[in-house]
Amino acid sequence: MRLIELLEFQEQPITLADLKQLEMGLDILFSKLDIDVDITGKHFVDRINDPRNGKQVSIGELKDVFKKVFMQYGTKIKELDDLDQGVLVDLATQLNIPFVLRHDSRKDMDSIAAKTVMRKPNFHTPDTKFTVQ
Repeated sequence: MRLIELLEFQEQPITLADLKQLEMGLDILFSKLDIDVDITGKHFVDRINDPRNGKQVSIGELKDVFKKVFMQYGTKIKELDDLDQGVLVDLATQLNIPFVLRHDSRKDMDSIAAKTVMRKPNFHTPDTKFTVQ
């Protein structure tokens, strides 16, 4: 990593408490589709503050990506099968959030489990992209 990249990466890191609070808000939004949102997995938490993102990922950016995806693709995501994978892509911020959809039979609802997050243009994946701007 170059020194200049480290110096540019000085904004406040996101804490687990920040992510849990965001997750609660996203759960309320996605509950309209009987979908739970899980963004507090270890790899996601580790990667959110990674200097390789260049610019620090913000809570506002994450919230906006999920809101845009909900508005544009909510019903399409709901139609995915158990263990289907996809990537939430925001072209404006270059954020990519790979996820897996899991069905929880105890709660009788689906769960979007965000696996990781990265700021990367032209992210390549074999999985379905849910792209917003």
